[in-house]
Amino acid sequence: MSDELSEAMGRLHQELTQHPHLDASTVASLKALASDIQRLIDQQAGEQPSSSNASILSSRIQEYVDEFEVNHPQLTRTLSMIAERLADMGI
Repeated sequence: MSDELSEAMGRLHQELTQHPHLDASTVASLKALASDIQRLIDQQAGEQPSSSNASILSSRIQEYVDEFEVNHPQLTRTLSMIAERLADMGI
């Protein structure tokens, strides 16, 4: 995993634990997304993940980016950075 991606994943975890304006279900959904991202990254280290899993994950990230763009700009930047780094890795 690239240093930038690792840093962005750490920042996402930090934002999820410290963000007072997110409801519990949104935090739970984002934590599940972060777990799925990590699982895909771990799979990529051993072999190329299936393109359908990568595509679904990219779509989920983009949905959150679109949803949070106005009210949660820092979270949006973090998710966008993660999506870009995953794309750079071919995921």
